[in-house]
Amino acid sequence: MLQEYGWVDLGFRLAQPHWGKGLATEVASVWVRAAFDDFHIDRLTATVHPENLASIRVLEKLGFLAERRDTIMGMNSILFSLSAKDGKTDSSFRRRMSLDWTQGELHEGLRCFHSGTFFQAHEHWESVWLAAPEPEKTFLQGLIQVAAAFHHFQRGNYAGTTSLLRSALRRLDAYPEAFAGVAVAPLRATIRLWLGTLESPSRSPLPPLPQLQIAGAGSFSSDPISG
Repeated sequence: MLQEYGWVDLGFRLAQPHWGKGLATEVASVWVRAAFDDFHIDRLTATVHPENLASIRVLEKLGFLAERRDTIMGMNSILFSLSAKDGKTDSSFRRRMSLDWTQGELHEGLRCFHSGTFFQAHEHWESVWLAAPEPEKTFLQGLIQVAAAFHHFQRGNYAGTTSLLRSALRRLDAYPEAFAGVAVAPLRATIRLWLGTLESPSRSPLPPLPQLQIAGAGSFSSDPISG
């Protein structure tokens, strides 16, 4: 509790090996949802140092707006706020979503993914994932983890690549061979090829980088496998 401001203060830190995996956004989105939908809080505020661009990006993805610069707890800060009427509350999180890969952030992320700019693909898709209901939310999270995995691969972090691919595969295994316009079966097969290669002593020859096969939504199932 920050007595001077009458605020309840929540915060967290991530060790550097876990940066760039979308964890901060995921944690913060859960807090926003709980604050508005479970505790019925009318307004949230957040403070961030002006040079902390990653945290500013997280707040902007969640819909926070910059209000002013101020000195908070002796630190030069930007004050952000989000009201319940503007936040991603229960109704917007849970409505059904049709994933349209021909436009918007999904299309831009797809273009980045196929060009090998995996970090940018991760960023585009994450903005859609934040507002997605289930089962699309978990599916998008799997795709985001695939993109993040190959970003780590490009940086030479093979352990991070393997960990993220395994996590993505666990999520994608719950879906049918095709879902939401994406051919899931060939993507899973490519992930397994990469895991086998990365876990072999020689790590060669490397499989081709994955490509997402997109088809008309009408030809694909829209429900994950149950059970």
